[in-house]
Amino acid sequence: MLFTTRFPILFLYIFVVYLVFFLLYILHYVNISYNRFSEFDTSNTIFDYIVVGCGSAGAIVAKRLAEDRNITVLVLEAGQHGNSFLDIPFLGLLLQNSPFDWHYTTVSQAKSCLALNNNKSIWPTGKIVGGTGMLNNMIYVRGHEQDFHEWYKDKEGYNYKEDVLPYFQKFERWGKTSDDSQTSPVSNPLFTSILPNFILNGAKQLGFVINEDTENCPEGFGMPKTLNLNGARWTTSHHLLKQNKPNVVIKTNSLVNKILLRQILRPMESDTLSSANRVPRTLPKASFYLPE
Repeated sequence: MLFTTRFPILFLYIFVVYLVFFLLYILHYVNISYNRFSEFDTSNTIFDYIVVGCGSAGAIVAKRLAEDRNITVLVLEAGQHGNSFLDIPFLGLLLQNSPFDWHYTTVSQAKSCLALNNNKSIWPTGKIVGGTGMLNNMIYVRGHEQDFHEWYKDKEGYNYKEDVLPYFQKFERWGKTSDDSQTSPVSNPLFTSILPNFILNGAKQLGFVINEDTENCPEGFGMPKTLNLNGARWTTSHHLLKQNKPNVVIKTNSLVNKILLRQILRPMESDTLSSANRVPRTLPKASFYLPE
């Protein structure tokens, strides 16, 4: 009787394990990505701005620049554009140590990372449109208000609620003015286990502040928000692509080797290594942005 009760659970467990290994096989050996705008020839085109990297920062910089319809923006991304299959939330961790990862590690540590291979810590970094936002656990937390105060040059004229907060809110509402949570990629986790409750109760017993709203709390413990829209992974690159701006060109499989600085008032050039190992040069009228 005991065997009969546990058999379905055992079968389900084995099925899930095989499914995970099958997905790992797909991610590592089957090409489920594509080179976005690969047919677009950028070698003889002059853009107003060139953004290097279409990660979390690069995508939002490109989107903000492209709000002026009179300018053109080229985004150069070393990685590829993943299939929408990769928007399944739990696949993010499987993308680590895959072709979509830069495979960065620390040097061997003498007094830390003792339980890791060669005493090296792995630092997953996304080599894909969306950057590390495609590889992480989708946790969303606003930057600390005090950090922005330290970074701001004119500290006397700095006001977090006027200079920084509106841009967080604009992103969180996907450019909408409504507070309707159904249209926002920033929301509470769809499913939670009982483990966070134990952690929060333990923190409370130790005297820490428990915050229901982690967006506006300077310190303490609380349940974080996640970046998902209707159950799918959401990054700033999704934000950019959904806008479908005609004045933005995303060139994938384009690794920037160097930026050539010319004389003052002369345009700068970038050498990019394409998938065909050609080295085309691209000119901006105004500026390069290196957000990554």
